[in-house]
Amino acid sequence: MAGYTAPPGISQADSDVRYVNITGDTMTGNLGAGNYTGTGDQNLVVLAGARSGSGAGLDLSLRASGGAGAGAQNGGNVVLLAGLQSGGGVDGTIQVQSDVTTSAVNLHSIGTAANSFAGLFVNGISGGDDLDIRIDAGFNMSSAPGRDVTIVAGDANTTGAGGDVVIQSGSGAGGGLAGVVTFSGHALRDTTAGITASTTQTQGQQPLVSDVNEVSVVANANDVVTLPAARAGLTIRIINNGANTLQIFPASGDNITGVGVDASVTLAAASRVIYTTYNATDWINV
Repeated sequence: MAGYTAPPGISQADSDVRYVNITGDTMTGNLGAGNYTGTGDQNLVVLAGARSGSGAGLDLSLRASGGAGAGAQNGGNVVLLAGLQSGGGVDGTIQVQSDVTTSAVNLHSIGTAANSFAGLFVNGISGGDDLDIRIDAGFNMSSAPGRDVTIVAGDANTTGAGGDVVIQSGSGAGGGLAGVVTFSGHALRDTTAGITASTTQTQGQQPLVSDVNEVSVVANANDVVTLPAARAGLTIRIINNGANTLQIFPASGDNITGVGVDASVTLAAASRVIYTTYNATDWINV
């Protein structure tokens, strides 16, 4: 790079692209390391200057430029992209770690504008990728005092089911017991109130979308709601606060309490029921 003088002990040869001083220089392209088309094995290491004597270490900041000019201009992104494998190798990873096990790694948003996202967003490269967060023994994942923690799986892009949020305890080994998932405090279930049963009394009408469903209007006897597709472990609560008997259909191909595939059951006015599933087709009344 023009105007660059290599520090003592560092070669300024063209082949040694790892050592580049960009202080004060103007860059119009990308800064890269390694041989993009050959078999180069160079690493790009960015370090804050070493502290001599005593004192706090120096910070290393990666920051994209902000928008400029008239109108709504987005700020630049900071992108960390691991390399993909070839020839049966293993894809690279992005690792954020402290140098010692007793230090914390802090990832946080510093946006202050009204349209800033007050959160940390970790995205997969494509729609089929998962986000896997693992916490070592003895450590916790927590929010600041008084702050909520919200974990949201991705919505379907066009059609199909949304993503799942899975909280899984560790399995036992050598005859030991599996771990448990403990909720400290109340566990709130997704709830929809004020549902009006469909007067089109056929399967698929008025699909239920929540764990707890309060049906407030049943204008005619046997007006309809429809359960979601069965999945092992799913539990749905239905409260009939309407004036008439409510007709409940399963999703297509499912069976409620053994009455037959695609057959409906009824729930009297001022009654409630809990259905759960033990496989991908069958609902039972618990």
